[in-house]
Amino acid sequence: MKRVVVVTDSNAALPERLVQELDIRVVPVLLHLDGHSFRDGVDLAPGEFYRLLRSGRHVPRTSAPSVGCLRRRPAKRRASSPSTCRPS
Repeated sequence: MKRVVVVTDSNAALPERLVQELDIRVVPVLLHLDGHSFRDGVDLAPGEFYRLLRSGRHVPRTSAPSVGCLRRRPAKRRASSPSTCRPS
């Protein structure tokens, strides 16, 4: 029987326990703040993102991971490893 691999982006906000238990691959959404791009949960922790958001000086934007990044993710390391996809 073929194995099914679930791939999602970080907007799903799945509990880490579930990600580990089901071996779900999570690809970080790209966050754009003040002219810089960050991988959600990898380059910018949630607490730091919300601190910047509350400061009112930054208008954040998001963008989905590239299709290529999503297609490569199942073959990569477990979901707990940082994604190799980088903002362009």
